Amino acid sequence: MTGVGHRFDGALQRRIDYRYDVYGNLTEQALDGGAVIESLHYDSLHRLTQTSRSGASSGQVNYGYDAAGNFQYKSDFSTALTNAYAYSGGACGGGPNAVKSVQLKAGGSRSYCYDGAGNLISDNSGMSLRYDASQRPTVMHRGTADSQFRYGPDGDKARQWGSTGQRLYVGGIEDRPDTNETESYLGDYALIQTSPSGRKVQYLLRDRLGSVIGVADDAGAVEWRGFDAFGAPRSGNWADKSPNILGPNAQTAHGFTQHEHLDGLGLIHMNGRVSTRLSSSPATARASTRTATSSTTRWQGRIRRGMSSATSARFASARQGVAQMCKARKTMLPARWSPSNATASRRGRSLRVRRGRVGVMRAIRGRPMGAIMHHRGRDTLGKQLMRSSAYLRASSIITFSRLPR
Repeated sequence: MTGVGHRFDGALQRRIDYRYDVYGNLTEQALDGGAVIESLHYDSLHRLTQTSRSGASSGQVNYGYDAAGNFQYKSDFSTALTNAYAYSGGACGGGPNAVKSVQLKAGGSRSYCYDGAGNLISDNSGMSLRYDASQRPTVMHRGTADSQFRYGPDGDKARQWGSTGQRLYVGGIEDRPDTNETESYLGDYALIQTSPSGRKVQYLLRDRLGSVIGVADDAGAVEWRGFDAFGAPRSGNWADKSPNILGPNAQTAHGFTQHEHLDGLGLIHMNGRVSTRLSSSPATARASTRTATSSTTRWQGRIRRGMSSATSARFASARQGVAQMCKARKTMLPARWSPSNATASRRGRSLRVRRGRVGVMRAIRGRPMGAIMHHRGRDTLGKQLMRSSAYLRASSIITFSRLPR
């Protein structure tokens, strides 16, 4: 993806351009034609070592790592000393790669405790957490803020309650019984907010990672926001915020990579894990390929995608290898599949379909994550594709078009 743009009544309201190195790491993102330019630098192991902003919102953050890949320092949180993060000592559990303490940039230190499974359970700032048998957080507490969670059979949040009230989650609907308010998410681009005072339609404007960088209404008013490499909220012009939270007036709590921010706790709830914004996946994470154009009544968003000749060749090689296995196993495959007619599965979810009509493959950074091909209800290619050296070495999630009868 080389850029995103959002227009209202045809007028460009926001534009972000992206540049990458030969390995696919993001090296630069420019806001609104260069009003702010953020550069990202990496070491030989592709670990983020520095982000720097120039223009209207300047700033720089440096990152250091030890031989095991653990943080040694993170200059916006810790001191710049190479031993600011300590992984040994302490009497609060945790494995050899669990951070035991951090020397803080603001002075003092932060220490952490873990349970027998390696989950963070407390720190000396007053935060505490508890987990269920599946290692999912069920109770979080920090100061006067607290939240409790219950999960459904699919592992997604089903209920949240605490100091901010109660929320019930059903599919793309979030209900607040305390205030009689409901939020209904329509795909990735629209939000309908229903309350006793009426109904309001909002449009969700996103960046390359799917993060919600703007919430807009039909009149053209927008709540702009940004995020750093680890998900900490920024202002709409990418300036640092203090405190770095979305804030009480945020139109939606969904932000970085479209996950829910828990402002009072300083956490991001990602269902499978909770991010402290100190150890989440950095800006090198890649987003799922999305449809090229999305539109609303007056708001329009466009995503620019490009594919290098080398990537195109890898797709062709992958298809040839898969086709050969399909032929050997007498399994049907679309005859004219190509990157141009492939579409992305919503939110990166693989599909399992009966009667052999659709097949889905997933690969991230060249590592096959799973493959299911069905023909008349029989799984024929799962293990073979996992072993295939030609298996889709592209960083995307591809949904095949319909298989012929």
